[in-house]
Amino acid sequence: GTGKSRVAWTLRSLLTCADAEFGGYFDRYDPLKNESDLRTKLEGHRKAGKIVVASRYGSDMIDGPDALVQAVFESLSAALDAAGVSYDAGKTLRGGVVRWLEDEDNLAYFDLLIKKDPYCHKGSFAGRSATDVLALLKGDGDVDKLLGDIRQLAKDRGVTALRFTKEDLTEWIKETVKSANLKALILVWDEFSAFFKNNKTKLDTLQDIVELSNSTPFNMV
Repeated sequence: GTGKSRVAWTLRSLLTCADAEFGGYFDRYDPLKNESDLRTKLEGHRKAGKIVVASRYGSDMIDGPDALVQAVFESLSAALDAAGVSYDAGKTLRGGVVRWLEDEDNLAYFDLLIKKDPYCHKGSFAGRSATDVLALLKGDGDVDKLLGDIRQLAKDRGVTALRFTKEDLTEWIKETVKSANLKALILVWDEFSAFFKNNKTKLDTLQDIVELSNSTPFNMV
């Protein structure tokens, strides 16, 4: 390989490791002892405020804009949880679905959908009612697989109210960074080249997410 994975790991570690480990890294290697500008710059970022770094590996399964939005959200939310940073779950796909299902008419419609083929026999909907799904979403458990199945159902059936759009994602990122007073929120995505192979004509969503760095301390590397 070319060492990209090692570079990604090093970047993530230098931004989030303990101060002693940071200093030890630069003191350990002779070539880095002369990189005072790099060390000073990184130290400045670290001292300026809290930095949360998310990581993700591989993009073979990202088959379109919706999948990209969901993957970015899942990676960022997992990193925020691990760092102990709170965020408004009501502005996520999970919160949006909960609000939508709490309407009795929507709940009944969703129940009809998940009891049809192919949803009733496989995945997260098998053997469950819409009420069961709502209870799971309101709980504290991991519902990533369930949310993925909901996203796919929404895509199949054209239920736009159940889709977490790029606009939803970018607004959520901006509000999360602001409310948590983060110095930076960073997503380091290793082995991303497959995305370009699979989405040659669907790059608008990626561009919009990356361009968020112009107005918000969010970076996707």
